[in-house]
Amino acid sequence: SGQGGTPDPIQPGDQNSRVVKVNQPLPADAKAVAYNIVAVDTPARGFFAVTPGDVVTYDASTINWAGPGYVIANGQFSKIANDGTIRVFNGSSLPTNAIIDITGYFTDEASSFSGNYFFPIVPARAYDSRAPQPQPGALNGGSSINVSLADGRNLTTGAVERPNVVPSDATAVNYNITAINTTSRGWFEVAPSGTPPTGTSSINWPWANDVIGNGLTVGLGLYQNPQPPNQLQNRSIRVTSGASGP
Repeated sequence: SGQGGTPDPIQPGDQNSRVVKVNQPLPADAKAVAYNIVAVDTPARGFFAVTPGDVVTYDASTINWAGPGYVIANGQFSKIANDGTIRVFNGSSLPTNAIIDITGYFTDEASSFSGNYFFPIVPARAYDSRAPQPQPGALNGGSSINVSLADGRNLTTGAVERPNVVPSDATAVNYNITAINTTSRGWFEVAPSGTPPTGTSSINWPWANDVIGNGLTVGLGLYQNPQPPNQLQNRSIRVTSGASGP
């Protein structure tokens, strides 16, 4: 289920909500964060609601689970309080563990000149381990692959149908990843190519024969294509498996 997490479960009820300090460096003008939240080994049906740290009530759930035994993740955005905190409400009837990983931040446009623009596209299938394309086949536990997100591929044949759907000057993408026909409990970490594994989960599943998806945002990196002509590939990500099997 990835490394890290709360030292003790979050108790249910508004009065027991947990204030979490964003512990990675943020610029002084940061107003919001992109994050991934994981509910771990849930004891009962429930939900988490995430708000800025100075908000003491909630209007909507951020992640939901249907019963005990779940390990489930969701990627979202949240405004942060002035002290750099967010608050987590546990809507379950029992104490529940949570993992929160910060993946990025937002600043006011008027005070920042280093941000990038978001360009929506028609969704494209960039990689499917079940289709005949570069690096096919299930990802073994503990191993990593680099995946190019430059092109959109045919859902059945894996052939490139929409070249350069992600342009060469893109620095990050908003994506959906799905774990299919899992063989054991586990997780995937998704990060820019060229970065080492950290054990930060991007999607989690609690048992075998699961099909589960999660949407997140990730920066793009570079890797050396092992196949001829061995070109340096940009617009690529690294996927690492934390499962015990394929």
